[in-house]
Amino acid sequence: MTIKTQKTINIKNSCNCNVDYEELKKAIIWYSNSPVQSVKKIYLHGKYPAVTIGKDKIHIHRLLMSYWLNT
Repeated sequence: MTIKTQKTINIKNSCNCNVDYEELKKAIIWYSNSPVQSVKKIYLHGKYPAVTIGKDKIHIHRLLMSYWLNT
């Protein structure tokens, strides 16, 4: 039996966007169904900062708002 646990997430901000890293970490864990990689990179996808969670590229502003509204 394999037990999967979430390791601490470190965020690399390559586009220098302003974001609360603690809220973003909580939102990433909330969005994912399973443990995510311990290093997440923020990059520009189009004109907006985004992260990749699994196979999904999601803009940070959409991820945080979904997390806050719990939708």
